Amino acid sequence: GFMGQNINIYDLARVEIIKGPASVMYGPGAIAGIINMESKYPFSVPGLHGKVQTQYGTNNREKTVLGSLNWTTLDHSLSFSTRWREAGDYRAGNGDTMQNSGYGDKDFRLSYSYEGNMAVLLTAETELHLGGPWGRPVGFNGTDYVRVTNNRDNVWHSSVTANWRPQQRLDRVELSVYFDKELRQQIKDSYDAGSSLLSYREDVSFQDYYAGWRERTVIKPNSRLEINTGLDGVCYRVEMPSVETDYFLNTTIRNRVSKDAGGFLSGVYAETG
Repeated sequence: GFMGQNINIYDLARVEIIKGPASVMYGPGAIAGIINMESKYPFSVPGLHGKVQTQYGTNNREKTVLGSLNWTTLDHSLSFSTRWREAGDYRAGNGDTMQNSGYGDKDFRLSYSYEGNMAVLLTAETELHLGGPWGRPVGFNGTDYVRVTNNRDNVWHSSVTANWRPQQRLDRVELSVYFDKELRQQIKDSYDAGSSLLSYREDVSFQDYYAGWRERTVIKPNSRLEINTGLDGVCYRVEMPSVETDYFLNTTIRNRVSKDAGGFLSGVYAETG
């Protein structure tokens, strides 16, 4: 996707893969490793600049437009980027059209950075992903009588990060908070194999939010010892009501699979290296 969780992959400085358990350094979700995607340094190019990229695919009539506009001074950097993408059903290698494989989405990202001096960097950003409709091609589930479509797949992400690097015995302090909200609607239609009529529909509305924070302090008492300390946490809530309709039996069931479910994790860590 355009944002990832939630990173603009078209504006990265590098991607780093760290294998193995890394929960001490990167929180409870890093039990098997992490993929670290680093954005470009916002003050690398001064002044006002921007770019526009377009793309067209003949196979599925895919149309993509990418655009960005950046304004950077000595202390401030403001960036806006957007993407629009739309495509129809694509064709397989044998020439068959993969029905229900089209998609469309729009993305917007606004970020602001402040660097008072070389020791302090503050960044705030907000991103909006408007996805849908997009579908899984017919036959994806192993049958030609099931059609799955996501009519809505929206994500809103906001975050604030601060970095202080005095580069003395107190080497650096890093702070970050974020908030994500997701809204999705997926419709799964099943058709009768004999008559090809719509027989059953499952309409699932999914929504959740994530909020998290992290503080990390790196202390270097001497040239051979480094101490990492800090705290982090995350909380989330999710609900997923569904409506299931049997058209042959003329019945409807409203099923609340989860209501205000979720969890809260927080911890304090310290290690030496």
